[in-house]
Amino acid sequence: MARRQGIRGVRATAILLGVLAILGAGCAPLAPAGPAPLLLAAPLLQGPGPLPSGRIVFVAGGDLWQWHDGALRQLTQGERYEGPAWSPDADQIAASLVGANHSDVVLLSPEGEFQARLTENRSRARIQDSDWARLPAWSPDGARIAYTADVRTQDLALWSVGADGRGARQWFLPPDTGGGVDRPSWSPDGREIALAAFRPGASQIEVFTLANGRTRRVTNVTAGAYDPYWSPDGEWIAYVVRDGTRHDVWLVRPDGTGSVRLTSSGRNRMPAWSPDSHWVAFLSLSEQGFDVRVIGVPGEGEIEPGEGRVIVSGKAIEGPAGLTWAP
Repeated sequence: MARRQGIRGVRATAILLGVLAILGAGCAPLAPAGPAPLLLAAPLLQGPGPLPSGRIVFVAGGDLWQWHDGALRQLTQGERYEGPAWSPDADQIAASLVGANHSDVVLLSPEGEFQARLTENRSRARIQDSDWARLPAWSPDGARIAYTADVRTQDLALWSVGADGRGARQWFLPPDTGGGVDRPSWSPDGREIALAAFRPGASQIEVFTLANGRTRRVTNVTAGAYDPYWSPDGEWIAYVVRDGTRHDVWLVRPDGTGSVRLTSSGRNRMPAWSPDSHWVAFLSLSEQGFDVRVIGVPGEGEIEPGEGRVIVSGKAIEGPAGLTWAP
């Protein structure tokens, strides 16, 4: 019974994210006989100025793909992944390896080769005893990986595990059952973790302090906030605001002040910062499916909301699976 409740907790969290129905309508699985139908956008048609550089990894049809300075490359094939996350030194990618009734945090090489499994959530006794591990995030020193899991809980809790697979521990679960937590993101100093907390009512972005186990709320959004991602320079937390059927990327200071809208189309989620904190990549629903877009964040002056620039577009790109950016 407990395992059934755990699986229901994962499903409840997915429902509370609110965008799987709205922002998932354009997704389609890969055809067995061919690769994902990805199209590289023409950046010169979208405005002046250079595109940012680096390696953005995203998910299409369960496979990891990489955009690298304008070129596309498929990294994995045959397994199903979600939630890719570059290590701080960009030598590894953490991701969730998704099975039929469970998922585990695993490590891959930058070329997509399997290296290690850090959790063991598949039960060899009963299906209902299996668990889920989602959306890993590296600590700034590369020593630990935070993720969410429903191990021995009804809802998704905040966990972490060593990069060597040792020392897995549960850090935090809201005491008032409402769906748990989702998408952890470390502060650059490694002392705090931003996450979406699903307490009764609308989800909000909260910051968990590792030293004392306390949280503080940094958003107060009527319809809910989710998908947090801390900027590498520590100045901002990017997140998504739900407003009716609209979903846009916003920025807020880690102390909860200075919130400002970054995107304008109302069809966006899963922001991820560039290593230099000057750009935000995000996933945006379009007529063709999901786009990977990038938008600049000025270091000074007023931030004007915009639609960003398309760098990849394709029906198989998965909005809820997230993306990650390395130099």
